[in-house]
Amino acid sequence: MALPAILRPALRAMLLIVLWGGLWGCGWVNPAPPRSVVAEAVAQKVAQTQVALQQQLGGITDTEAMVFPQPSGIHVTGHHWTTLNHQPTLEVNGTYHLKGGGLGWGQQRQTRPFSLYLRRAGDDQWIMVNPLE
Repeated sequence: MALPAILRPALRAMLLIVLWGGLWGCGWVNPAPPRSVVAEAVAQKVAQTQVALQQQLGGITDTEAMVFPQPSGIHVTGHHWTTLNHQPTLEVNGTYHLKGGGLGWGQQRQTRPFSLYLRRAGDDQWIMVNPLE
């Protein structure tokens, strides 16, 4: 049984939409970085913030000797693609907790928001981008 000529383009369009939607959902069209990349980027951002605070306060000048709190309980709440400096960049939002680094129990229980900008640098490579640069 042949389809009427008028239905063929509509059927093709529907199949393309379903295929594209499936690829989008699998991350092939809109890839997201692995959880380990996000965790590493959050840890890097926390360390950068701690170093900047210590330098502003005139504290420890040897940053390698510092013990930083480590992020834990990282939860990604969303991500979407945007453009920074004319290059596609992924904005990742979520929350985390800190542990260690001399933090008290109350400070460790605080849920902290984060927003990161990551850019693909290869197949499995991602780099953190500062949106202000």
